[in-house]
Amino acid sequence: MLAKQQTTNKGRMNKETSNDLTAAQQAELKALAALSEDQIETNHIPEIQDWSGAKRGVFYRHIKSKI
Repeated sequence: MLAKQQTTNKGRMNKETSNDLTAAQQAELKALAALSEDQIETNHIPEIQDWSGAKRGVFYRHIKSKI
């Protein structure tokens, strides 16, 4: 099934097709992980005030398997 998924969904990332991180990317992630919550700047991200149109479970698709 995984081979079929790779051929039909070429843009989809999964563990088998993802590339390893470069040394620069790993260093950047370590530096970001070392930051405390108050050091992370989030003022450029708008806060959502109205959640009336929110939907749950839109992006989740369970894996079908035989019982």
